[in-house]
Amino acid sequence: MAHSTTTFTRIVELYDAAGALLSKDDFLTEAEQARFADIRAELDQLWPKRRAELVFQIDGPPRLVSAPDEHARRRQIAHGIAPLPSGGD
Repeated sequence: MAHSTTTFTRIVELYDAAGALLSKDDFLTEAEQARFADIRAELDQLWPKRRAELVFQIDGPPRLVSAPDEHARRRQIAHGIAPLPSGGD
């Protein structure tokens, strides 16, 4: 599986920047602490996006899961969950 997305590239860049900050011999300045906090916040936003990209690569686009009866079918229950297997055993 190739890592060709810009999301993954950005994640790697952010981890490199965080590692550079943490590898300093001195304590972090306030500006560096703020930068590190910004890096962590951006990583927290990028990982769910990357996970969604990987799921899309493997399983394709999300599918709608709904209830079996027609009345309940009008309401959407969940998006992005792979369909459950049908049949016995």
